[in-house]
Amino acid sequence: MGSLEITINSETGKILDNKWLPLRINEVEQSPNGDIYAIAQEPSRKLFSLLQFQDNGEFSVVTENGYSQLYGLQVSNQTALLNETWRGEQGYLLVDVKDNQLTHRAELNEYDKTFNSVDNTFIKLGNSYLDDVEIANGDLVSHQIAK
Repeated sequence: MGSLEITINSETGKILDNKWLPLRINEVEQSPNGDIYAIAQEPSRKLFSLLQFQDNGEFSVVTENGYSQLYGLQVSNQTALLNETWRGEQGYLLVDVKDNQLTHRAELNEYDKTFNSVDNTFIKLGNSYLDDVEIANGDLVSHQIAK
C-alpha cells in the first residue's frame, strides 16, 4: 500500500484533491526556500529513495538508495542530509540539491554532532566536560570540522 496525498485549502480547511501514491512516504521536509523533499519506499520491495516534489504535483527521484535505509531527513537550500544504514553500518548521506551530487560520510559516533547547513559541514563537539575549566576570549578550543 502506498501513501494518500491530500491537498487542503489552508484557509478553509476543505479538501481540494486526493490521490494514492505508488510509494510509501516515510518523512517529508521543506527547505527554507520552499522546496519539498521526501524519503519514500517502494512498497513491495521496500527500496528507499529521496524524492523532490515538483510544481506539477508529481515527485521526481533525486537518488535511489536501494535497500540502504534512509531516515532523519534535514534539508537546507543547498543540501539534504539523511541518516543511512547499510549492512548494519550507520552513516550519513549528503545530497547537493543543485546537482544531485552524493557524498557518503561515516557516522561520527564519538561526538555530539551538529550539521552546519551554511557550509555543509558537521561540527563535532566533545562529549566529556569538566566543571573546573576556565575559558577566556582568545583561548583555543579543541574541535574538528568534517566535510
